[in-house]
Amino acid sequence: MTLHDQTLTTDHQRLQPQVGGTFTFDDGGTYCGGWAAGKADGHGVCTGPAGQGRYEGAWNRGYETSGTYTWPSGNTYAGQWSQGKRHGLGEETKGK
Repeated sequence: MTLHDQTLTTDHQRLQPQVGGTFTFDDGGTYCGGWAAGKADGHGVCTGPAGQGRYEGAWNRGYETSGTYTWPSGNTYAGQWSQGKRHGLGEETKGK
């Protein structure tokens, strides 16, 4: 679940950078958090449509960098990310 292909562009953004807010995807998923240059940046939470997963953590230019992804099963991965994929140090735990 990444935002690297999603860019938020508004007339307001052209006048000044947006620093935070919520974006709802066409499929019902959401992103709530920091923005820079129309991309997820800083701390944010991204949820998939109909509860199909949740990522909470740091973002940089639309990509996850360090945070926790929780699957609907309750399984989690907490750690580092690169280009939208688990990468580097991290820990997986079993849910339910």
